[in-house]
Amino acid sequence: ARAALATSTRPTKNAPHSPRNRNDSINCSLPVLTRPSVAGFNAPNDNEKIGPPLPSPSFGAYSSSQTPEETARANFRNLDRNNDDQLTAEEWQRSRSTRVKFEQAKITLEHPIKVEAFVKKYLEMDRATKANRK
Repeated sequence: ARAALATSTRPTKNAPHSPRNRNDSINCSLPVLTRPSVAGFNAPNDNEKIGPPLPSPSFGAYSSSQTPEETARANFRNLDRNNDDQLTAEEWQRSRSTRVKFEQAKITLEHPIKVEAFVKKYLEMDRATKANRK
């Protein structure tokens, strides 16, 4: 029914776009990534790739080309909801994956914590996590 609506709302010379029609057309033209297309994006050989690499699901939204320090700063920015350059206990409790990583590495934070102190603790956690994997 949705596809029929989208095709019936496409503009013609006599029927210009209305805001509803324009939105329906945009929503219907979004691509869907299937397993074969994801495999094409992440193909092992450059000549088999069909586009830029997709982010690794195990690493969240951060690029694997980021240094651990850049990742720590990005995490801090995301967690510091009120942008006051310090992470409060309330903001820290909102964290899901980062806080769990710290807990698994048995590293605690004193709140409020500034960005530089957070980066030091993050790098400590990162080293502990990598050492545990070996």
